[in-house]
Amino acid sequence: MTADAVHSKEIGTSRTGKVSSNRAAILDQDARLEERPVSIGSAIMAILEARGLRPAEIADRLSTKNRATFYRVRSGETNDPRTGTLVEICNALAIGPSELLQLAGLYGSETSRLRLIDLELRQAFAEAHQLDEDGKRECMILLRGVIGLRAQRKDARLRRRTSRQDADT
Repeated sequence: MTADAVHSKEIGTSRTGKVSSNRAAILDQDARLEERPVSIGSAIMAILEARGLRPAEIADRLSTKNRATFYRVRSGETNDPRTGTLVEICNALAIGPSELLQLAGLYGSETSRLRLIDLELRQAFAEAHQLDEDGKRECMILLRGVIGLRAQRKDARLRRRTSRQDADT
């Protein structure tokens, strides 16, 4: 595997610059979570899918007594795990209990509901914060490039819209 391919895999993009299916799934999961009331199990599944994890990977991080409960919560068989079990599941998922409950629509207001993309961004920034100085600089260059590209596209759309409006008048 080339250095570019390794680097691309690390940042979740292909060599052509397209977002990987795991990262693209975050947007899809966000849309599905917002469409309907969700459960803790649905929120867990959205996190697993967005991060490209298998349930067994999370179950392996849990104590033996909480593995079965994790699978029951994930499948929707139970929606009210004990607090200790919920905290352990959240630790295994590397999120806070309030974040999981917000994703599940069980905590916080509807207007300030946490979205999966926000959770993933927070995790990505925490991971970037752990990088050495060169890695942090690379992340900043990439992020600024994406933000700059989006601004250019927005400006181009506005110019096209303005020119169409001028042509119509």
